Amino acid sequence: MFEESAYRIVDIFWTRNVPAGEPVLTAAIELLFDGSGCPDADFRAGLAHAVVKGWIEENASTISLTQAGYQQF
Repeated sequence: MFEESAYRIVDIFWTRNVPAGEPVLTAAIELLFDGSGCPDADFRAGLAHAVVKGWIEENASTISLTQAGYQQF
């Protein structure tokens, strides 16, 4: 489940052509993720998994796709 949610988060960046390293408000990505009917807990778990895998970097209020995350697709 965590892996699937992490892939969905990376996919949000990829399908919207957000380049690696470009910071995006975490709330904006969460809104897009939640808009697909997934619970907030899935977003948080997926985000944590993506950070551990090195696909996403998380800052105070933004997240950005890493080059490794971009290469997942």
